[in-house]
Amino acid sequence: SWAESYRRRHSFVLLLIDDLRLFAEAGAEAQHNLRYLLMYGPEKGIWPVVTVNADRAAGVLAWLDHFRTRIFARLERPALAESLSGSPRGDLGRLLPGVQYALQRPAGWLRFWIPALWQERSES
Repeated sequence: SWAESYRRRHSFVLLLIDDLRLFAEAGAEAQHNLRYLLMYGPEKGIWPVVTVNADRAAGVLAWLDHFRTRIFARLERPALAESLSGSPRGDLGRLLPGVQYALQRPAGWLRFWIPALWQERSES
């Protein structure tokens, strides 16, 4: 496949996948190719970035083991947050929707903000 023959030359590829569930429901070949990218892509300079709808995550839990880095948005249900993060300490229900996120690290949770790029200009 393309990923197996890709040779990094001073550049990286971000592979953006909106809704990992679509691959979980895809055919065997697509699943095999995605699994390969998740396991070997970063060492070849191919970085998969995927989204997961937390309310429909039950079908993709096995796929989440392939991700070393997970960024979480607000999750109001503590049991679901713990299931997805593996930690009861994330307190993901306190994140501000759409602007605040959390990253789980060995040293603890790192919360960060995404700045608004569309701020209104005040007219004088």
